[in-house]
Amino acid sequence: MFKLFSVKNKPVKIAPQVFAERLHEALPVGLRAVMLYGSAARGEYVQGRSNYNTFLLVESWSVLELNQISKVAREWLLAGNPSPIVFTLEWLQNSADCFPIEMLDILESYRVLWGEDLLKDVKVRPVHLRLMAEREIKSLMLRLCDGFVAASGDDKKILRLMTSTISAAYVLIRAALRLQSAVVPQKRSEALAMLAEQISIDKKTFETIGEMKYLGAVKSADAMALFDSYIRSLNKLAEYVDSHGKMA
Repeated sequence: MFKLFSVKNKPVKIAPQVFAERLHEALPVGLRAVMLYGSAARGEYVQGRSNYNTFLLVESWSVLELNQISKVAREWLLAGNPSPIVFTLEWLQNSADCFPIEMLDILESYRVLWGEDLLKDVKVRPVHLRLMAEREIKSLMLRLCDGFVAASGDDKKILRLMTSTISAAYVLIRAALRLQSAVVPQKRSEALAMLAEQISIDKKTFETIGEMKYLGAVKSADAMALFDSYIRSLNKLAEYVDSHGKMA
């Protein structure tokens, strides 16, 4: 683990483990657990391009707990990290039906930084996963279509639109694969390859957008053609998820 201190006005960089320890110090009684999840827990973290996603379990959501978390999180947020997700144990036990994708994505790749492993017994029903996956894929497509219209033919805006959504697309790819397989690859490239074996999506499209997003690669891609392939592939993904509902 690392900890880089600020120089002049530059924000402090804080390691997830340090953040967890500070939360424990601030909430010695109310905090139950701090988990790291997502790309960092999967071993796919890219400095400057990925996020440290954290999940907190607390005894209650009173102003006292939230205020203490807010104080500790100030530098964490200034360093460019997303705000931690905060759940109570009761909410965790009763929320798998309304957050199936998020729960499964966390369950598939998480690491306990401090406290108890309270996620290990969370269960998600396939019917809840299918309904939410279809809704989220179609919502993503609507967002892309709206953004494309707003871009007014500007290639740079269209490319930014696609790179801003590719992480969500990969989450939804894994969600769709879970409808048929109990074991889904954690790495993006492997999940994409597994999906391409089942439906006719354009792997190269996702790979190109991913390289721009995660590696900062400068591509001379035809934005219009790339967008067309991207939206068509997402539609194939939506049809794939919808077909599982018709088979049920």
